[in-house]
Amino acid sequence: MFNHQNATTTVAADLPSTRSYYREAAILPVIPGLNMPLWHIPIFIMVYLISGMLHELGHIFASIHSNVSVNGFGLFFIALYPGAFTEIDSDALKHSTSAQKMRIFSAGIWHNLVLTLISYILFISLPYLLSPLYDHNNGVLIMDVSKESGLNGGSGLHKGDVLNEINGCKVMNINDWYKCIELLRNKPFSGYCVPYNDVSPYITNKVKLLNDVELECCGENLSQSDDIPSSSHVCFQFRRTDLLNVSKALSSSSTYKNTESLKFENILNGGEQMQYACLAARFVTEHQQCDELSTCETNGSLCVYPSLFNETSLLRLLTVYSSKPILFIGSIYELVYYVQISDFVPRLFFLPTRFPLIAEIFLKYMITFSLAMALLNAVPCYGLDGHFITSTVVDYLFYKYSSRLLLYSVYFYHRY
Repeated sequence: MFNHQNATTTVAADLPSTRSYYREAAILPVIPGLNMPLWHIPIFIMVYLISGMLHELGHIFASIHSNVSVNGFGLFFIALYPGAFTEIDSDALKHSTSAQKMRIFSAGIWHNLVLTLISYILFISLPYLLSPLYDHNNGVLIMDVSKESGLNGGSGLHKGDVLNEINGCKVMNINDWYKCIELLRNKPFSGYCVPYNDVSPYITNKVKLLNDVELECCGENLSQSDDIPSSSHVCFQFRRTDLLNVSKALSSSSTYKNTESLKFENILNGGEQMQYACLAARFVTEHQQCDELSTCETNGSLCVYPSLFNETSLLRLLTVYSSKPILFIGSIYELVYYVQISDFVPRLFFLPTRFPLIAEIFLKYMITFSLAMALLNAVPCYGLDGHFITSTVVDYLFYKYSSRLLLYSVYFYHRY
């Protein structure tokens, strides 16, 4: 497979409308359709409702436990953002103790913190909880491939494929996927050790640059007896000094004479004389890997690598259920931006492939928003739980001091 490309006191849970992005270390608003996929909206709203309702239930349960009547409970929406509120009888609240007030005002925050902890435990336990139905750490499941990518097609990646290797780098999970991509990004000139005898018949000096991304040397260099179609051939390059060394080692003077006059300056290699050969990509990528600074351990082999520039790479992808590799020439970033993957592979064909992904997203949102709700409501700002908690603490700390000051004032007034 080869692809080339009041009477009451209101305690409200003001739901946070922001989320933190680690990459930019900033707080950005969540805007559906802009920085949040539209299909996340139902999950987003459900998480908000659950977090908000549990927050308000904390106030209700604490009020009932403290014999303070609750006048009402409700939900509201501001645009797409939902919220919840609890109305507590202010007269009954005035006659309650400071400890009871603290329980009532802080109960919602504690509920959110406990919900965050439970969601985090479920999130890290998800692979074990789903293990009877979904395999994990045995490759990544291809969820979708964008139609804009050259990886999409009859000979490319398909929805449901399980990929476990990229250019010899093992991929067992999503972390491995990104590690392999980063490794390949830092080694753009990785090549393969190919026997000299398999390279020499296809050496050519007829080279031209195509679209500023690759060199073309396969125009007239394919034998009529080739079993592999020309579309699967790629122009590979190697150092001329390697050719000389291998030629001398093999005492192939006749072959060297045929190639001695072939010179082509490669500006990407500091003007070093390079030579080119049109080779079958599938055949080449089956050999041991090397790089432009290394030498092949096998005697009589050349380190050849694709004549590709501008962050274009030759990728060899292996899938679990196919013996043929997928070959792709293009940007390695297409694996990041155009391919959607999952850690979870269904053990049975009828199991939904998106369920683990939805569960992960749900728990991530729950952890983020429930914790944000707890922290936001703890801020001593008017209308938030922190405002009522701070007022209760201040009243408690200064009540005795104020009473004693009043008694001393009356005492000294009558005495003097």
